[in-house]
Amino acid sequence: MRIRQLRKELTIRLNGKQINHYRDLIRVMEKKLLFPRSCEGNIDRYFDWMCDLSWLKASKITFVIRHFSAFAAANIADAEQVVCDFKEVIIPFWRDEVLECVVDGEPKEIVLVVEP
Repeated sequence: MRIRQLRKELTIRLNGKQINHYRDLIRVMEKKLLFPRSCEGNIDRYFDWMCDLSWLKASKITFVIRHFSAFAAANIADAEQVVCDFKEVIIPFWRDEVLECVVDGEPKEIVLVVEP
């Protein structure tokens, strides 16, 4: 599978109907983003890859979770945690922390769109 990157922007679409738990989201993200190695369901490994993404040249990555209400209905705690982790960990890392934590690190614009 190849990831098409046009104009340095990338959109990753996720189907909330196929996500019942955080580990399901991790598994889908591994495939959609072509993680170099599996997270094996480990959230720390997932965060490591989400705060790396060095194999992606896009400077803006938009994550769209369609049918989020289906995910929330299946597991409200995990659904809320996913949104929280984007807002409190992933987005701030790519906006600010990458400059301090990664040699020659460049910020990426990370956007999360949640559709009911």
